[in-house]
This record gives sequence, structure tokens and C-alpha cells, in this order.
Amino acid sequence: MLPTFSPQSLDLGKVFVNTTDPGVDLDLNDPLPFPSDFPGTIHSDPAPQNTTISVAIESPSGTFQIRDSILFDVGMVRIFDPDVGHFVRIKAYTVAGWHAGPGSIAVEAGQVLVVRVAFKAGPEPGTQTGQVSITDSDSGAATIPVSLQTIARGGMVETSVAADHFSIRAASAAELPVTVTWKSGPAADVTFRKSDILLDAKVSMQETTVHVEPGETRNATLLFRADPDAKLGTFDLAIQQFGPNRLPFLDLRVTITPAPGGGTGTAGDLARTAIKQKATDPEIAPRLGTPTGDVQPITSPGAVEAFAQRFQFGTVYFSLFTGAHEVNGEINAHYDDLGGPLASQIGLQNLGLPITDEKVALDGKGRISDFENGSIYWHPRTGPILNHDIIKAAYGPTGFEVGPLGYPTLDTHSWKRADAQARLVWGLFENGCIAANFKAPAVVVAGSDNTAEIDRDTLEKMVRHAIDKKIHEKDINVGLHPGIAIAGVSDWQHGFGASGRRIITFRLRGFKDMGKILPDVDFTFDVPLQFGWADDPMSIIDPGSRTLGARVGNIAVFDVSATSIPVLELVNVLADALVPSPPQITDTFQLDPIPVEKKFNGDPVRIIMEMLVTPEGGMRFFCNPFSPLGGVFGPEVQLQISDQVTKFLDS
Repeated sequence: MLPTFSPQSLDLGKVFVNTTDPGVDLDLNDPLPFPSDFPGTIHSDPAPQNTTISVAIESPSGTFQIRDSILFDVGMVRIFDPDVGHFVRIKAYTVAGWHAGPGSIAVEAGQVLVVRVAFKAGPEPGTQTGQVSITDSDSGAATIPVSLQTIARGGMVETSVAADHFSIRAASAAELPVTVTWKSGPAADVTFRKSDILLDAKVSMQETTVHVEPGETRNATLLFRADPDAKLGTFDLAIQQFGPNRLPFLDLRVTITPAPGGGTGTAGDLARTAIKQKATDPEIAPRLGTPTGDVQPITSPGAVEAFAQRFQFGTVYFSLFTGAHEVNGEINAHYDDLGGPLASQIGLQNLGLPITDEKVALDGKGRISDFENGSIYWHPRTGPILNHDIIKAAYGPTGFEVGPLGYPTLDTHSWKRADAQARLVWGLFENGCIAANFKAPAVVVAGSDNTAEIDRDTLEKMVRHAIDKKIHEKDINVGLHPGIAIAGVSDWQHGFGASGRRIITFRLRGFKDMGKILPDVDFTFDVPLQFGWADDPMSIIDPGSRTLGARVGNIAVFDVSATSIPVLELVNVLADALVPSPPQITDTFQLDPIPVEKKFNGDPVRIIMEMLVTPEGGMRFFCNPFSPLGGVFGPEVQLQISDQVTKFLDS
């Protein structure tokens, strides 16, 4: 049975021609208070039963698109209420699932589905219409008309502020530069006025109007004043902008510091109080254990009065910008390994201080700690991995950890060039890769233009060839029957900063020559191989070529045709042939060094970023999607890999 959807029709109002809107933004990291009418979206009542709901859109002009469908659980959650100073239980919506674009999503009884509609307005004024079709697996159906009105632009201006985060002392004033630029149409006035929707900061602003003539850019100053009794800490401010075209709110952050002469207390006092409150919170205290040191000042780029206190299992950090937040367990250990707030790579901002406590991931199994410029994700199968904000910009639209990419499996990596120039950065995930080049937005690396493959069948041939070659080199009276198969592909393996790649177990049939009198002994054996790069991951400079090898796991022998030879003897014979001591990643399987860079006009350009072992048992190589000449590297790398495979099989 299809739940009831609201509204009966969705009117997106008046918009200017040639404008694009991705749909209503929702904060999916925190619970949303119940009830909510989810303005600007299509949303259901709680589903009466389990079902699968499909969402599609008909838009003859191409104006409307389905952005996504978000599934919410409805129930009681525990949140911290700053007004009362402790945790309270409220009824709220929490994210349970997500699907990008049109398509189907499984809905359980009691869950609520929210559909967001995006649009791209056309070049002509008028009314644009479409309709959203919603069906379920029991043949229920609903049709919801969607419309908007496009209007011609009048005069247009753009505004910007010097910073979206500034500080002010209690009982003092602060100035924030603002710029107004004329874009089109007649002369215009823009008025800036503090909104009444966010009042926690006890900060007022003098209303300011800026006049611009055609072709002009004018600079002005927004004047703020904090009350003498203003609370210390960091707060949100919303500044309304009134002009000839629709201008968004200026979303600002203000940090209020003690008044001159001490005011309501020193930053150290604030830190000790805030850290103590955090560490004694009933939910957080067990994660931290007992203190192992006092509150100490620390260095963090851009932080105002930063402090930290160590505990048995974690650390609580505090600054006037970020407040007090804890980091614990393996995420805390990896944060320390990276350098804590100072963690950085070429071209990337320092990771900074935590801005959230550790929270449960969207799948309910992993954990996440968010920092000023990135996040560390943890899952039992991957371990703690850094995902920098430059990569998260493309990760979020895929659905984060519950999307097709899965969890991060490699710390965000900035290409370590000899000249230390920031050129390329990438992140590897369970099922894909994201790259950015500091000039263009980050992108998911996919498709034959940007990837190369060694498919499952080819890899089977290569492994059989390598094992057969090793066995014959040892002259151990063992041979192989025809054929090879993949018996299984493992999950990712837990690691710090780099998860262990999937392990592929290959199954072969062999025989042992028992001489002229006794018949051969047939047997089956499994060889687990973990493929990876053989170079040093701690190298100061990334190498220009990389060697691909495989590490051998524990060999298993079974289905032995005769009891005259012990299974352990066969295991030892095979291990002696395939796993020399001490074992190296290139002992059993090794491709010739693969060039991962090439030069354009004398300047090195990275062409291969990373390799992924696929769940199907093949390999996928991710190429740099930002060619300096506007082309693509995928086909070229595919030819290169295919040539390496041919040489390997001919060896």
C-alpha cells in the first residue's frame, strides 16, 4: 500500500531565467525534529507496510530532475540541548537510506520518504511544468504536478564578505569588509540587515546600504557589536541582503572572546570547564576513560586559544572557534599519527581540530569524526582512514559511506612531486576513486576514458602461469592439471591510513608424481593472493613507476586422492615453491614496473593514481582525469597494461 504523499502539487515559485537550483538542502548528519513538513520537497506519511517505492519525473522541457530520495526512520533520539545544558530525548527523523536520482528504494513500515526535486530554468520567461510519478510494488500510484515560473532579470549585483568567520570581544565592536559588484541592469542599492532568526550570539549589527552604479564595485564595512553579557563561544549569524535580484542570506560564524581585562573568564578557564563537561557526559565518558594529563594549550593553524586533554582512550580538544569535542579509539590514534591538528600534505589545508564528537556512520556500523578540513572514517573492515574535504566535495553527492563508493580505504593522498608543487590529490574507496587537481572540482573517476582493467579471466591466466612457472623452477615432482578458478574474494582488510586490499583465493588442481610404480596423487589446492604495489608507501617522493606484485597467504590442500601422502606434506611442498623465506610481495607474481607518470613539455604528469581489486576478482587502475592537453589517459593506460600482461604470459 502506497503511503500518502504531500503536497498534492509542488510549486517552486518564481525564479530568474537560466538559474539552477539543486533542491532543498537538508542537514542529514543530525536528527531532524518531528514533525516536519519538509518545505520545498515531496514527502510521505509513515509507510503503512514494507514496500518498494519507485520515483520518476516527466518534464517535457527538461526543466525538472529528481535530485534524490531520502529515507528517514522516526523515533526517539537523545540530543544535547544547550539551553538546558544536558541531554534530552526528542522524537526525530534520522537518515536510514538514500538513492540518487530517479529509481527505486526499499521502504520499511513506519519510515518516511522525502523526494527532492532540482531544476534548471530555461532562457525564456514563462511557466514550466512537470509531474513526479510515485509507484510501489503493490501497484499503488500517485502523481504530483511540479511547476515554477521563470521571470526576466532586472538589475543584478553580487556580494561577498572578506571572511565568513570572525571574532569579536564581549562589550566590543568588530568590522567585516563587504564588497558589492554591479553585474547588469541599472544602478542598484543593496541593504544588509541582521536577521532575527539566529539570536544566540547577542551580537547586533548596524544596518548598512551600499549603492553601485553600472560597472562599479564598491567596498563597505559591516559593523558588529557584542553585548557586555554576550556568551563566550562560537555562534551562527544570518545577514539578510536586500537588492534588485534575489540574494541569499550571508551565513556567518562569530566567535566571542572574553572582554578586555578578563570579562567572563580566561580562555584557559573556558577550556577546562568545556572539556570537563564533555569528558563527564554519560555517553562520552566510557569512550575516554580517566585523564592521563592536565588541560594543555596546543598549536592549531588558525585556531583561537586551542587546548587539549588526554585520556586513556582518547582526547578532548577545545578552541573558541570549535568548542569542545572528543576523539577516541583508533580514530584518535590515527589522528595523532597524522600529526593531529597540524596534519597536512602538499596543497591541502591542515586537518585542524575536531568539530563534532565521534558519531555513528549512516550504515549504523562505522564511526566518523569530523574535523575543520576533513573527516576520519572508521569501519571494522577498513580501519581509520582520512577523507579530506577536497575529496568529500564529490563523495557527498554519491551518498557518502552508504553510496556505491563505500568507505574510504586510503588516506587522501596529494601527489608527492620532487618540486613539491600541488598538482593532483586523490582518495581511494572500497569501490572507486575520487580525484581533484586544485583547479577544478573533485570528480568520481570512472568509465573507460579514465580507467584501465585486468579482468577476472585474464588475471586467472596470469596467476596460473606464475604458479606453474614457480613449481617447475623448484623441480618438486608436482604438476598442474588444466584450469584455474577463483574460489572467493574477501572483503577489505583492516588497516591504519591504508586498508588491506581484497584477497583473491585461486583454486587449482595438481598432481604429485609418485614414480614409475605408484600412481600420481591428485589434489586440489587454494592459493590466497593479495595484490598490491611493491614500492615504499613512506617514500618522500612518489616514484615515477610502480611494481605490481602479490603476497601469498596460507595455502590449503584438500581432496587428496590417496592417503599415502599427508596433506601437510603437500602444503609444505607448495609453500616452499610459492612462498620463499622471507616472503616478499613480488615473490610469486610480479609485473614489470608500470610507468605512472609521463612528461608533457618536460613537466611530469601523473597518469595512474591507484589500483583497486574488484569484488569480481579483477583489477581496476584509476587514471588522472585532468589531462593537461584536454584528452584522456584511460585508453593509453589500457594499452600499456595489456602489453605488460602479454609480456608476463610470454615469459
